[in-house]
Amino acid sequence: MQILLLSSEELRAVIPADPRLCTEQALASGQKETSTETQMEYWRQVYLITVLAMILAVFFAQIHPNYLTQQWQRLRPIIFCSVSGYGVIPTLHWVWLNGGIGAPIVQDFAPRVLVMYVIALLAFLFYISKVPERYFPGQLNYLGSSHQIWHILAVVMLYWWHQSTVYVMQYRHSKPCPDYVSHL
Repeated sequence: MQILLLSSEELRAVIPADPRLCTEQALASGQKETSTETQMEYWRQVYLITVLAMILAVFFAQIHPNYLTQQWQRLRPIIFCSVSGYGVIPTLHWVWLNGGIGAPIVQDFAPRVLVMYVIALLAFLFYISKVPERYFPGQLNYLGSSHQIWHILAVVMLYWWHQSTVYVMQYRHSKPCPDYVSHL
């Protein structure tokens, strides 16, 4: 998702205007803006607007009078899991845009996305299972509760994602020309 938050100028620096041409070749030919770049900006806007809508939905759900009632007990985790799970859609789209599973950048970066989701799942499991305080009631009120473990794992996950984003940016700068893009 980080790559979708780049400005047009930053996007041009990271992703060549035409993935079949190196940046120097595109500049030498006087190429300005291609449909690939326009599509990237379009999808960035679609995903950002969708995330904004989801954030607003979560906010309005939390201030709804029935939010903390028994009626919404099952709906609350569904709302938050859907926000987290939504990230799979842009990821799959990114895999497709980069030439599929066989593309080198996908093989390098997709496992990092999976690790991020595994860390998030582990954090969620600690949070909902109430482990370790379930086994040591009253002893972990100040330090070591599942909620604190959840926060620590959330920070670890965000740090992992930051490092992964730095990795993909360095990858794009060192290898700006994809070997193939079959669907363009």
